[in-house]
Amino acid sequence: MRLLLLLFLTTSILTLNAQHHKSSRAFLGITSMELDNDKADALNLPTDDGAMIKYVYEGTAAKAAGLQPFDYIIGFDDEMVSNGTDLTDLLGMHRPGDQVQVKIVRQGKKMSIPVTLGTPSDSSGDHYGGTAFLGVREHDNNDDDEIGVRVETVRNSSAIDLGLDDGDVITSINGNKMVDWHDISIALNNMESGDPIEIEYLRNNSPQRASGAIGGEDDCDDDRGRGYLGIYSGHMDKEKARKLDLPNAYGSYVKRVIPGSGAEAAGLEPLDYIVAIGDYKMSDDRSLTGALNKFGPGDQVVVTYIRNGQTERANAVLGEASDDDLSRPCAEEPFFGVSANHNTRTRVDGVPVNIVRSSAAKAAGLQSGDVITSLAGKTIIDWGDLSGVINGTSVGKEIAIGYVRDGQAQTAIAVMGSECDENGNDRNKSGWYDYNYDSSFSDDSNSEMDEEPAVDMDRIQVSMEDMDENEAEEMRERGVDMPLINNLTIENIQLFPNPNRGMFRLEFELPQQGETSIRVFNSEARLIYSFDLGQYQGTFSDDIDISQNGPGAYFLEVRQGNTSMVKKVLLQY
Repeated sequence: MRLLLLLFLTTSILTLNAQHHKSSRAFLGITSMELDNDKADALNLPTDDGAMIKYVYEGTAAKAAGLQPFDYIIGFDDEMVSNGTDLTDLLGMHRPGDQVQVKIVRQGKKMSIPVTLGTPSDSSGDHYGGTAFLGVREHDNNDDDEIGVRVETVRNSSAIDLGLDDGDVITSINGNKMVDWHDISIALNNMESGDPIEIEYLRNNSPQRASGAIGGEDDCDDDRGRGYLGIYSGHMDKEKARKLDLPNAYGSYVKRVIPGSGAEAAGLEPLDYIVAIGDYKMSDDRSLTGALNKFGPGDQVVVTYIRNGQTERANAVLGEASDDDLSRPCAEEPFFGVSANHNTRTRVDGVPVNIVRSSAAKAAGLQSGDVITSLAGKTIIDWGDLSGVINGTSVGKEIAIGYVRDGQAQTAIAVMGSECDENGNDRNKSGWYDYNYDSSFSDDSNSEMDEEPAVDMDRIQVSMEDMDENEAEEMRERGVDMPLINNLTIENIQLFPNPNRGMFRLEFELPQQGETSIRVFNSEARLIYSFDLGQYQGTFSDDIDISQNGPGAYFLEVRQGNTSMVKKVLLQY
């Protein structure tokens, strides 16, 4: 399941620091979260009204009694957690020193644990774990209906040492069922480097088991970062793969090669179809990004690709991510002189075009309404193919053209022109049009080299500003009321990328105490983070996963009692 299952998870913190709470209140010493009905059913729990333990804090009653992460609390003595009585209510019925029988479900079995409740001063706010690093990421193809969490692996990590591979579905860690990515995070955050780990997983629907010791982040050389091939690429749909007679519909179509990159040195060209990097073949479970994640800058890899129906291989040295501008002087920018023709109907695969005056296409004898079927020896199926070949051809180079006119196949030779030929040296003045434009690809930040994830954590910039009335009204229309009454006293608030975890760290200080909750919505008013802290005062810090939602606007709301603060968060390059 996706990380966005946080939409259904309401987390409640049960006091961490003595100065935040009155000592007359009974204190258990855990962080817990409620579960939605679907997750409760997946775990075979007797009710969805209980609270699952995330962390047990050192020195507390919970730690002394042996409560554990993933224990599911359903009641105290004869009082059960219910729709009208939550875990906080049950604690409110007791005082420090009271002895209670905490009713839990642990790995599917009901148990009763005797606990002597304590006070907030018992806890320093620390819990066991935090240094373990398994080396897995959530897979892009996680299925909401699938039991377990589909993962990708990080090179030279514990996951690789244990025999895990891309596409494996982790179903349990140390006996605890893994339903969603949140469970993976909880399990790993409660472990230290060197701890024993046992993982049950599915590979091609076949149950597997792995065991050993988990490592730490220092054991993995992922600090080098991911190796970049140096291409912009597009996905291949099954229908286009069929038309091109490609045996693999999961590869990546090269749409542009970055100058000076490993891809250029290896001789890759637009419309080459990459099907493997080294031994890592593209499949439903592994994308080009997933394969490149196994390598770092400076690594030499064998790139397997298909060009004009023939399988080829080339050696490439991977580099680092490039921020280079792909634009060139107009004298070097290829200009063929065609635009999309939406009026011509054709039964052949190809692109109907209009012809621009004084262009290479016009000089070669092409006419508006012609259907281009090949260019420079490359089969043309759609406008993306045509744009890719044009952008990859040098000015002044001869290219062969295959086209259909009035149902008859024809050929011609053209000499690629430049934008200066058509537009003069002032290429971007009014009236200039990019006839090479491909609507499925652009050079802006939404088109990432080597199919990067939705957010490049190393380049993303974060800023905060006040939410305006129009934005608040749009959120209300989508069912979310976020009042613009910023009357909550909040200090040192910041949100910044945490590249090691692929998430964003939210931190702030609350000088006053009160019932506190945090929510983060995307611009479509979808809840992507929710944290109910209960009675809270002091410093807050947590990792928020908004990376899979990509750059754009998000809205952060912190409420404490009758006061609130709302901020618009902008993620941009």
